[in-house]
Amino acid sequence: MDKGKKIDWSWMATHMPAVVGMLKEERRRGGGQLIDECWKRGVRDGEPGWFYAHENSVSVGVPSPELLADPTLQEISRMFPGRALLMLNGRMCDATAPAGEGRHGT
Repeated sequence: MDKGKKIDWSWMATHMPAVVGMLKEERRRGGGQLIDECWKRGVRDGEPGWFYAHENSVSVGVPSPELLADPTLQEISRMFPGRALLMLNGRMCDATAPAGEGRHGT
């Protein structure tokens, strides 16, 4: 991918509305800098474990190897296929959890 080219991510609001809502909530709680770093490293640079989102059979970012190997998460995903998932810096985010440190120490 051409790293200098600006990509339009507006489609996420339609296809991943719960994930976009979680990102907005994280920013509201003061996690904007963390989101920006995780996006850069996990989406733009493709580093595993920094940013991973999944909703409605759409994924953005690169999951950590630990996430891929977690049988509990795999079973939850199987049982609730429409469930939104957002991980920032190795930390599972949801609408009620405050922003905090993840596995990479940021």
